[in-house]
Amino acid sequence: MQTTWLSTPLTNPLRKRFDRGLDLAPAKSRYMIFTRKRTYQLPEENITINGVEVPLTNEHRVLGIILDSKLTGKAHIKYLLNKGRKISSILTVLSEFRWGAHPQLLLTLYRSVFRSAIEYGCVVFKLKGNKQLFLAIQRLQWKLLRCAMGYRMSTPINVILDETKEPPLSYRFTYLIHNYLVKGLSCSFNPVIESLKNIQFSTNYSAIKRNKACRLIPLFRSFLAVQDLPEFLQFSNPNINHMSTREVNSLFRETFAEYIQGSIIFFTDGSKIDSSRAVGASVYSLDLPLEIRCKLPPDASTFSAEAWAIYEALFIIHQLQIPSTIIFSDCKSVLQIKMAWIPSHKGIVGNERADTLAKEAITIGRKTNFKNAGFSLSVDMSAGCPLNIILKTESEFLLSILNGPSYGWSNGLLVLS
Repeated sequence: MQTTWLSTPLTNPLRKRFDRGLDLAPAKSRYMIFTRKRTYQLPEENITINGVEVPLTNEHRVLGIILDSKLTGKAHIKYLLNKGRKISSILTVLSEFRWGAHPQLLLTLYRSVFRSAIEYGCVVFKLKGNKQLFLAIQRLQWKLLRCAMGYRMSTPINVILDETKEPPLSYRFTYLIHNYLVKGLSCSFNPVIESLKNIQFSTNYSAIKRNKACRLIPLFRSFLAVQDLPEFLQFSNPNINHMSTREVNSLFRETFAEYIQGSIIFFTDGSKIDSSRAVGASVYSLDLPLEIRCKLPPDASTFSAEAWAIYEALFIIHQLQIPSTIIFSDCKSVLQIKMAWIPSHKGIVGNERADTLAKEAITIGRKTNFKNAGFSLSVDMSAGCPLNIILKTESEFLLSILNGPSYGWSNGLLVLS
C-alpha cells in the first residue's frame, strides 16, 4: 500500500479556505492508517493542528458509520448489535402482557429505530468475513420481531417473517443495494458508479482480480447484474420551438421518411391531470384508421399509462399480423425496444391526436384489466430498472418461506397466498 505522509502543518492551507471563521477542532480530530497488514510503519512526524497533536486511532465514526483501519466493518456491526440488544430490552418492557403495547406499534418502533439503523450502510454486512456477525444481526432481528408480536420461542422463523411482512435481511439489503445502483445510474455523474465502472472496464484488473472484487464488494457484484439500456438512435435536434405546425410536420416526415415508408404508423400517449381522477392511455393510427381510449385507475402513474398505451399498440399489431410498423411515443423512459421518440406538444399531427385521445380516455375511455404494480413508483424514479432483480428477490423470499422448516402447530398447513 502506497502511503503519503503529511509533513506540512494542516492549519495553513485550511485557513485559506475557512475564511468565514471556521477551523478544525483538534480535540475532535483523529487520523487513521488504512491497511490490512499486521505491522506497518508509523509516520516519523506527528500530525498537529494549531500545535495540538492529533491522536492515532484504529476505529472512528464518520457520518454514522464506524470505520476500522482494515475496513472489515466488524466494528460497525458490533456497535449495532449492542444497540439492538438495548432496543430488545425496551421492547420486552413495552410488550408486558399486563400493560403491553399493540403489536403494530411495537413493529413501528422496530422499523424506525432498529431496521433503519442497520439499513444505513447495509453494504458493510455483506463484506467477506462477516458471516458470523451477520448471523448475529439476523438472530437479533428474529428476537425483536418475536418480542413485538408476542410469539413463543418455538414459533418458526418463516412464520414470524410472513406474519410481520418482513423479508430476510439478506434479501432486504440486496434490494436496497439494487435500488441505490439504479438511482445512481439515472444520474449523469455519480462517483460511486464511476468507481464501479473503473473496476469493471479498467485494463489493470484481470478476470481473476475482477472475480475477487465481486467476492469482496457486494455492490460491484450487483452492479454487474444491472445492464444499461442501449442508447437511443440520435437524429438531428433542430430548434422547433419557434416553428409553425406545418413546418414541424414537414420536418417530422422528412426525418422519419426512411422508417415510415411501407409501415403502419402508431402514436401512443398517456395523460394524468390530477391524482383524484382516472389516468388515460391512447393509441392512434391514421393508416388503419384506429382510435383507442383506455381508462386506468387513479393510482396509476404517467409512466404506467405510457407503457400501457404501447402495450395496446403491440397487441393490435399482433392481432392484425401487421408485418411492418413503427410506434411513436413522447416518453423516453418507457422505450426498451426499437421505437422512435418524438417531442411532445410540438404540433405533430399524429402525436397531438394521441394526446387528445389520452385526455378523453380519462372520462369516456373503456376500462381495462390494468393492475397497478407495487413497484411502479420505483420504476418511475429509475426509468428503466430491470424488473428481474425485484422479481428474483421476491421469488427467493417466497421459496425461503415455503421450503423453510415447519414444525409445531404449523406442520402440514397449506400456505395460502
